Amino acid sequence: MLHRVPVRFLSVALVAFATTLSARAAARPSPSLNDVLARAADATAALADPSHRIVCQEVARQTTVADLVSLNTDWPGFGPQQLAYRDIVASWSMTPSSLSGSGAWTEVLDVESRGPFQPFPSIKPLPRLAAIIEQTIDVPAPLPRLATLFLSALNQAHFEFSKVGETQLQGLTVWEVKFRETATPSLWSQPISGAFWLEPSTGRVVRSAIAVRGEAPLSDEMTVDYRFDPVTGLSLPHSLTRRTHITNDRSWVDATGTFTGCRVLPASLH
Repeated sequence: MLHRVPVRFLSVALVAFATTLSARAAARPSPSLNDVLARAADATAALADPSHRIVCQEVARQTTVADLVSLNTDWPGFGPQQLAYRDIVASWSMTPSSLSGSGAWTEVLDVESRGPFQPFPSIKPLPRLAAIIEQTIDVPAPLPRLATLFLSALNQAHFEFSKVGETQLQGLTVWEVKFRETATPSLWSQPISGAFWLEPSTGRVVRSAIAVRGEAPLSDEMTVDYRFDPVTGLSLPHSLTRRTHITNDRSWVDATGTFTGCRVLPASLH
């Protein structure tokens, strides 16, 4: 036999249930920055197996850009103009250090094919522009694609961290955490600063932005978005953008790239 429950009783019960859930949520304290960094260190520990290396294919386009107005050319445009581009296909690999090691790890970018810079059809064949393109052919050594490894328990001591806000990325509410390297020697070739976008409940890195400032006029900035890779079971680089200033003029190289075919191999296998 079915029993009818008064609608008023159901309403009161639902309100009481919702109030209980809200009270429990309010009683649960928000994580501190140290909590989130500890979770990030735990998430990074999954990568720290020096007997294996991760290999992906990276496909990127480099574009030479110049602020032609500031260069006093006879170019009629205003502001930055794209001059030329080239496509690069490379194999990217990363071999982690052990948890008890120095904290450094090895990243290698083996270029498989590099096309010549192709001027955009709208670019005039001016000697000044040809010289700029020639100067920007040699981009400096790669920045670390897997900057997540800065967040390992061993490496965090090299940096100062500060939370600057929260935002939405990839459908997640993430913390934006800025960092700057304060210890020496640097974990990379030069001191690095930047930001991580971290999922606070897991410590997973959703995005990293890193920058180095060398002797003028060198500056290098790169942003990498990460995705969970079902093949390897790891959170790996998915796409990147990079801007490199390497000339004395107001010109630079922009790069955009993607990573595919990621796999885990024994470290001894080349």
